[in-house]
Amino acid sequence: MKKPYPPYDSIPVTTVHAVEDLLVRVGMSTHDQHTEMTAARLTYYLSYWFRPSNPPRFTTFENECPVVDQMIVVTPTPFWACCSHHLLPFFGTVAFGYIPDQRLVGLSMVPLLVKEFCTRPWLQEAMTTQLGDFFQETLRPIGLGIVTKATHTCQMLDLGGPQVPEMVFADLRGALRESDRARAEFYSLIGGE
Repeated sequence: MKKPYPPYDSIPVTTVHAVEDLLVRVGMSTHDQHTEMTAARLTYYLSYWFRPSNPPRFTTFENECPVVDQMIVVTPTPFWACCSHHLLPFFGTVAFGYIPDQRLVGLSMVPLLVKEFCTRPWLQEAMTTQLGDFFQETLRPIGLGIVTKATHTCQMLDLGGPQVPEMVFADLRGALRESDRARAEFYSLIGGE
């Protein structure tokens, strides 16, 4: 293996050798100019996925002067994550909306949270639901909705199974789940049906 260069030189050599051994065992040559650093790159990529998650400081504000009682929507924010079944990326968008009660969220907080929260191994459904849990606990809104749309690279590979072009998963709570009117407004604002 070629001597690693930054940022790959910070990875333990024994870990890189273990990944290189795996690659060789599944039939990959690791001895040409294009693959001699593959084990180090893959190790770096995997250590990024598995790093401890530290959600950013989540700024909220009191809902006063004037009180906001209408729906607030953050239109689809790009994300990428890693499928916990296959360790392959999936990517797409997260749309978030809520009807505030006592707290409002700082606008920049939603994309920051999505980026930090999603970038690890997940099932899309669990990722969406846990994002919903975080927003619910932090804001305690009258209603909230999160919709994730994602393309899964594991489904794009032709391994004999059916191809799923995109998966959509919604987590609706409170007024957005209970009220047809609020739900319709939410979907309309995020560009849905």
